[in-house]
Amino acid sequence: MTGTTLRFHIIAGTINNKEEKHHCMIRIIVAYDTKYGSTERVAQWIAEGITESETRETTVDVKNISQIVEVHYDCVVIGSPIYEEEPLNSVTTFLEAHRTSLKHVNVALFVVCGDYERLPKDQLINTYVKKLEAHVSGMVVAREVFGGYFDLEKLSDEDRRIIEDFSNVVGHTITNMDLLDKDKTKAFGREIMNFLLTG
Repeated sequence: MTGTTLRFHIIAGTINNKEEKHHCMIRIIVAYDTKYGSTERVAQWIAEGITESETRETTVDVKNISQIVEVHYDCVVIGSPIYEEEPLNSVTTFLEAHRTSLKHVNVALFVVCGDYERLPKDQLINTYVKKLEAHVSGMVVAREVFGGYFDLEKLSDEDRRIIEDFSNVVGHTITNMDLLDKDKTKAFGREIMNFLLTG
């Protein structure tokens, strides 16, 4: 699914010289793929959290991975929803295609999943985020898991069947879900920016 491309540009008031601006600029991209929009919304909130810092001039792009041709950034934040216990194939394929480029930049990873409140965070990271990390050869500076959102009425027939099968396995009815948390998501953005400024 192709989402909206956003760009945030923060200019710190203490930087005046054009040459110094260019030297100090931090370039970040939040890249994602999504099925029903949760991961796109999470990506946008992460970018908002990143840009809350006014310490340095910062450019943050938010793009669906289908819109990205080259990776020329200081930090790449990459996220995927989880379906059938796996990140989207499009995201792992993107990571493999850009493995060499990502080797030389800071990388942050996140997933959006329905298990968010059911399992401990460390277990979710070790189960799902590590599946993304297996395709990254660079330095992973941050990892996070977020709850997602879905409306059963908006699911494709195939995804509805998967949900129904899962419901039968676990023995309880799956209902509409909204586990999105804007404040927690923005906090992850601030964590990434803090690392880039101090790490």
